[in-house]
Amino acid sequence: MSDPQLDTQEDIIDSKTGECCRVGYKSLRTGTPSFTVKYLPTVIGGDGLTWDLGCYYLTYLSIHQLADPLSIQKYAVHLSEFYDFCKNEGIDPLLDTPSKRNRPIFRFRDRLLGSVRDGEITDKTASNKIGNIVRFYSWLVEEHNHNFEHRPFNNDTLFISYLKRSGSVGHKLVQSHDARIKVHPKSELPSQNLILD
Repeated sequence: MSDPQLDTQEDIIDSKTGECCRVGYKSLRTGTPSFTVKYLPTVIGGDGLTWDLGCYYLTYLSIHQLADPLSIQKYAVHLSEFYDFCKNEGIDPLLDTPSKRNRPIFRFRDRLLGSVRDGEITDKTASNKIGNIVRFYSWLVEEHNHNFEHRPFNNDTLFISYLKRSGSVGHKLVQSHDARIKVHPKSELPSQNLILD
């Protein structure tokens, strides 16, 4: 299906999973003559229809220049994947339920974790996808004033320790959320000249 209001549309196919996301572009002119967005990505579901809230979010990012065009395109692809997941599962992306495991973001997280286990995507890719969905929900609550009785996810503050290049241990507080997907660092092969205890 095609949308006559869009300048162009293209299908992006994930080479590993074979899943198809349709991304559409539309020139957007804001009220101020000094700012023009050319080829604004839109969120189009597998049924060919746009997801208004997802498109508003991408427009917001573009107008307020909170992300570069390549990042916005990645957000569009990830939001399209999330939207298609919700449609295929028959759930409303804004479902407000006290059951954490039934919230759309956690159901999508479970699907991503399954894809990681099956070797279809890496844990880093899954983490990026869920992170972009978390940013969307954060925008809904903070900027779009959407009221959830049960927040889609909870924010966490973590105290982490890490090894500096100098060999000393550093500590810092980081903001996170309970929908995060842990990324396991790749183990580096030791050099022949080093002994690791």
